Amino acid sequence: MKKLISIACAGLLMISLAGCSNQIAEVQANTTSDKNQQSIEAKDSSLEYSTTRQILEVTSKNTKIYYPKLQGYKGELSMDYMNQSIKQLAESFVEGADYTDVQLDYEVKRIDEKVVSILFKGTGKLSGSREINIQKSVNLDVKSTNPIVFENFIKQDESSRAEVAKLLDVKAKNAGITTGFEAEGIFIYFEGDIVVFYYMPLDDSAKDWVELSVPLSELDGFINTEFGEHPAS
Repeated sequence: MKKLISIACAGLLMISLAGCSNQIAEVQANTTSDKNQQSIEAKDSSLEYSTTRQILEVTSKNTKIYYPKLQGYKGELSMDYMNQSIKQLAESFVEGADYTDVQLDYEVKRIDEKVVSILFKGTGKLSGSREINIQKSVNLDVKSTNPIVFENFIKQDESSRAEVAKLLDVKAKNAGITTGFEAEGIFIYFEGDIVVFYYMPLDDSAKDWVELSVPLSELDGFINTEFGEHPAS
């Protein structure tokens, strides 16, 4: 089994758009009025915030990306930071010339007092070539507003990494993947008390993402629970 390879910025493309307003002049972000695309996020009665559905569209690139916007959270600055992270992922598909024909939608996989986890899925073309299946996630630690990715979620020590690799190998084989767990890039999202590890197989012909669900209880001792300080205002 191949050793897990550290992946910087896994799951998030945090591309700054400062000074790039001319490049994204065609982008419009509005709450959708399409009856078939109404806000789908039901507000949890125990939360102080919810989400509304937004759209980012560039007609010249045949690109349409739906993304959520948090609203109603008591900490306005924290909410702004989290919304920036979510929107930056959407904008990463229209900034620059790498992607065209992107059609992305999302699901709010987890939203509570600890974690916000958004999963984006869809299709697009990379550098104008073949169509690819796109899957990206934004996971945010509500306390700090910082991103949670594979790199900072699993502890950095060799023992923790090795144990998680073994666990994922078992999960892969149980799912019918005879070669077990083999991946270069590892990404995650959260759904309740489950963390889903997803990756594209090493096989060059692979088109579909593999997802391996692991209860958080099985990762006890191997994961971090603190994700840095809250950014200064």
